[in-house]
Amino acid sequence: FKVRETVTFKFHNDAKVPHEEVIGDEAAQQAALAAMAAIDAGSTTTAPSGGARGRSRLVLRHPGMGLPNVISVEPGRSGTITFQFAKAATLLMECHEKGHLEAGMKATIVVTG
Repeated sequence: FKVRETVTFKFHNDAKVPHEEVIGDEAAQQAALAAMAAIDAGSTTTAPSGGARGRSRLVLRHPGMGLPNVISVEPGRSGTITFQFAKAATLLMECHEKGHLEAGMKATIVVTG
């Protein structure tokens, strides 16, 4: 990609479990890993979500949700991240759901001048 280019990444989740994408440098990835560890430890916020047939259920929320470089996609759903590359850099795109990064759910993004 080129500096100042704006790209929309579309994610479709064909799996039966949620997937997350974080776009950013190593520091952003480490922050996302720490946030997911907090979820695993039970120190998260929760939000109500409509379940099957209108039933309500409690859903764990990733602390970074709502940021422009983080997305969580539920099974059978799609989502997008629109990202503008501000400077030349090597960025990472990683899923931090438990076991996903270790399974190879990552990519490298190279941004050149």
